[in-house]
Amino acid sequence: MTLYADAYVYFPGGFGTLDELMEILTLIQTGKTAKAPVILYGKSFWEPLDMFIREQMLEQEHLITAGDEQLYLITDSVSEMVDAVRANRAYCDH
Repeated sequence: MTLYADAYVYFPGGFGTLDELMEILTLIQTGKTAKAPVILYGKSFWEPLDMFIREQMLEQEHLITAGDEQLYLITDSVSEMVDAVRANRAYCDH
């Protein structure tokens, strides 16, 4: 299923949601699957995770490479989500 997705959209959830999110980010990061928008809906839920990724994983521990923190988009806007998917589809159609 993930090989043919135009985008991955995650809503606030539990351990299963985080597991699936990290799996997709890892597959994109390592080039094992095609790059597609990873959209995290709900800023108040996802921004603490984003802070952890940026401050701990990137800046302090250097466990990810600069740019990996940009593999996902955090938003509260449905139109921003749609725009991200459309932009990716337009890029892939070239």
